[in-house]
Amino acid sequence: MGFINKVINFRQTIGYHRLLVKYNYLKIITHLFFLKNFKNRSIFIIILPEHIGDVIAFTPFAEKLKLENKNAYIVWLIKPSYKSIIEFNKSIDQCLAISCDGIAEIFSKNKFFKTFDVRFNGNNYCPICDTKRIYNKIDENFTLANYYEYGSLLEIFSTIAGQPMSKLDWKPKIFIPSFVENEIKKFSLPEKYIVLHTASNDPAREWLNEKWENLIRQIKATYQVSIVQIGLENKLNNSNQSFIDLCGKLSLIETAEVIKKATLFIGIDSGPAHIANAVEAKSLILLGKYRKIEHYMPFSGNFAIGINSKIIYNSKINCSEIEVSEVFKEIQLLLKTNE
Repeated sequence: MGFINKVINFRQTIGYHRLLVKYNYLKIITHLFFLKNFKNRSIFIIILPEHIGDVIAFTPFAEKLKLENKNAYIVWLIKPSYKSIIEFNKSIDQCLAISCDGIAEIFSKNKFFKTFDVRFNGNNYCPICDTKRIYNKIDENFTLANYYEYGSLLEIFSTIAGQPMSKLDWKPKIFIPSFVENEIKKFSLPEKYIVLHTASNDPAREWLNEKWENLIRQIKATYQVSIVQIGLENKLNNSNQSFIDLCGKLSLIETAEVIKKATLFIGIDSGPAHIANAVEAKSLILLGKYRKIEHYMPFSGNFAIGINSKIIYNSKINCSEIEVSEVFKEIQLLLKTNE
């Protein structure tokens, strides 16, 4: 029993965690060496573990690598909770789910394969591995406070990767497998519905709850359409029977399917907005001033061009200050194109 106890105790130590990180790295690297040397594949590793919007915005980079390299084998290191938004992407050969930034850190230093480590936001950290690192920058003036001055997320990440891409020429994509359509049938969604996403991981990007509630009342008074709210938590006060609360009930890939089938998506700068852009849903996005950034456009593709979408943007006021009347006016214009 003494030996067994030692084994159990070791599994709870920092040493075991670090050993497991190295083991997983060696297992993966062995597989990649085989593909490179025996299958004649060109290995490219993308390190961008989070967040939803960042990952989706950078998917065109994998597509670009595939187009430019005939034998490309693309590995994307990503956090498990975000894996479903890229694991069906035809340009990505392997989604490597990593729960520890230590693995990403080892990969970032590998000399065997071409690696694009585009982490810059400081959120990726493992206290056990103590992954202290200098985050990537475009130039000496690049900071977390001003990074959007350098363009859309695609432009920022691709520039860090050393291969700048245009937000106007490339579209983010999410590939939704056919089985997901059956999964969302359990919610018995109506044929016509508008999707709302009202929350962000940064309150500075949000609209006011009372304005969302006011908007919902105006929509219901004007259109024969149901309202579906998505996200982690419903903070709105709405008891209307045509209001469908799916907050906390959908996986990411199910969220993508719900947004894709919607008559209209209305949201703020958040992960679901990037999903809407990637599935080419008709969309209305609310943006206000953000920090001290003067030119705030996180999106590429349709949202950047204005195809099938409208972005209400005012660099002089906060998102919360946008008037309900302005939002409803744009909704009327977007829904008119469905008639």
